[in-house]
Amino acid sequence: MGWFEIGPAPEVPLKEKMTKQIEGLLKESEQYVAIDNTSITKGERIAWMDYRQKLKELHLQQGFPEQIFWPARPE
Repeated sequence: MGWFEIGPAPEVPLKEKMTKQIEGLLKESEQYVAIDNTSITKGERIAWMDYRQKLKELHLQQGFPEQIFWPARPE
């Protein structure tokens, strides 16, 4: 079997890229809303829950996925 050139990988649609990025941010922030996480305060947990809700609603923004107003990550 010989070698052959297949060319560049197909471009991933922007909507799919942004959806995967949002999913990654949600997964990354799961630890902050876990009920058994006792290292944060109730107020901090609420801030993280609010952040996660805003991430989940990003696809509803007018202009998505070309224009996204990302929520601020809690400190």
